[in-house]
Amino acid sequence: MTKSATLPVTATWTIPARQLAEALDRLAPVTADHYQNDEVVELAIEPGSLRLRAANQATEIRVTLPCETAARTVLMMPARKLRETVRMLSGDLAMTQKDNVVTMQVGSFKTTLYTASTSVTAKAPVAEGPPQNQVILSAIRLGTLLEQASSCVNQHDRTRPMMQGVLVEVERDRLRLVGTDGCRLVTVWEPVDPLGTWTLPPRTAIIPAIAVRALIGMLAAASKDRTEGDAAAWATMTFRQDGMDLTVGSWHLRTDYQPGPYPNWKAVVPANPAAQPHTNSLRVGREEAIAAVQRIALLASPSYPSMDCQLTKGALTVSTQSDIGQAEETMQAEYDGEPHTVCLNPHFLLEALEILRAEQVEWSQVVNQPAPVVLTGHEDRTICIIMPIKK
Repeated sequence: MTKSATLPVTATWTIPARQLAEALDRLAPVTADHYQNDEVVELAIEPGSLRLRAANQATEIRVTLPCETAARTVLMMPARKLRETVRMLSGDLAMTQKDNVVTMQVGSFKTTLYTASTSVTAKAPVAEGPPQNQVILSAIRLGTLLEQASSCVNQHDRTRPMMQGVLVEVERDRLRLVGTDGCRLVTVWEPVDPLGTWTLPPRTAIIPAIAVRALIGMLAAASKDRTEGDAAAWATMTFRQDGMDLTVGSWHLRTDYQPGPYPNWKAVVPANPAAQPHTNSLRVGREEAIAAVQRIALLASPSYPSMDCQLTKGALTVSTQSDIGQAEETMQAEYDGEPHTVCLNPHFLLEALEILRAEQVEWSQVVNQPAPVVLTGHEDRTICIIMPIKK
């Protein structure tokens, strides 16, 4: 890190080290993707508060923390080194900035960091005025929805960047999220409360993967140790033509949408899976199925994991055979169709079962076709799709 030009400001502030470390961790998805490959975070100190801000070309995230100070200054810090240093500290952290050097001290430990010469990317400010195109929902619930939809996203597939993010479909009173990697898919929806006027048509857009990770982190931070009546327990989403904003407590995220067409996910998600003609439908206990699949997965091939799922009257049998060994387990299930066997990736099935929150899982698949397995929960708004493995 090169030294920055001398700053004409000297400032001192004190903040709990753990609180600062947790905030820096939440900023990490954005700072680590800085387009110049130079992680920086902006610190804006004002009397009684410290605002942290990080941004890349598409996403900006900021949070305001209380701190003891009477100073006013803005400086850039090397995000990764600051984060790693503060993580190792506990207690009240005293920070002093003089020229281009920041001194940090807790007890007898003292260290210094140079300020960064690189600035944080500036995003357009949020327009003032009455609320438009806004919805509000529980921060905890929104965090859960994002975790569910992003669970099957391959964030390392550079050949299909549009599938690295999460699809969002929003209407005035409903929010739907979709994630897929081409082999599996998760879709979940939630009713929402609109705020103010709604001027946008039904909207479909892609939230970038980096923004999704940052959103999950900030929602978890804002929801921590909060009650339902607290403002930080609720998230406000504002949708624009080219992006979205989310505010929860003292956290705010602003992001542009990911360009590119998203796969036609509706082509593989039937409106009512169990009601489709020529469909095998099975119901099994979720907890029992998770335990069985976990045991079978232990002996599946690490390089090509596969598991046979045999549907027979009143039972579901899962089995695998590999160079490691073989395993088989049968569990009770509600099924009275013709015997049927499908081969699935056990890890994909396990992740789908863990996403669904219902006690009983509905399993559906069109007979005599290379159709996907559709998993749903009773009265659950989540649908999981898994493509079978050809043997």
